[in-house]
Amino acid sequence: MKQAIKRIVVGVDGSEHDVAVLRAAESEARRRRADLCPVLVFDCSTQVPAHRHDPAHDVHERFCHDEAMETLSHICDQAIGRGGDAPVVTPAVVPDQDAARALVGQASRTGDLLIVGAGKHGTLHRLLYGSLDRYCRKNAPCPVIVVPQTNGKRAH
Repeated sequence: MKQAIKRIVVGVDGSEHDVAVLRAAESEARRRRADLCPVLVFDCSTQVPAHRHDPAHDVHERFCHDEAMETLSHICDQAIGRGGDAPVVTPAVVPDQDAARALVGQASRTGDLLIVGAGKHGTLHRLLYGSLDRYCRKNAPCPVIVVPQTNGKRAH
């Protein structure tokens, strides 16, 4: 028996492609009457003071978190519509150095669906760093939808 999708986790990263990815996720959430959870994974570890006991460490982490939340709110405002059938939207920012692993971790509940955008990195980048969408498809405990790039054209 097929399991009902209750929550759609969608990865965003601040790129131009995010609006198309979020619109696709919102459409899926409306169709399935599921909650929508846009997730932005951020990593400010390269800029954080070296010692976790340094008071500047906490201030810097808070600043990174707030910046990530502001970016995510802006993207959501651009992409997610309003209306009577609008899904419940619960945005989240997650501190992690590995965005793919963090997204898979966020989409680990029963009834989850993960939606990510296809990257436009070149072959060398994929060889060195891997592909987020490939990692998610291979490791997510839930179904995964990959929204392809649209070459500058608006996706519907």
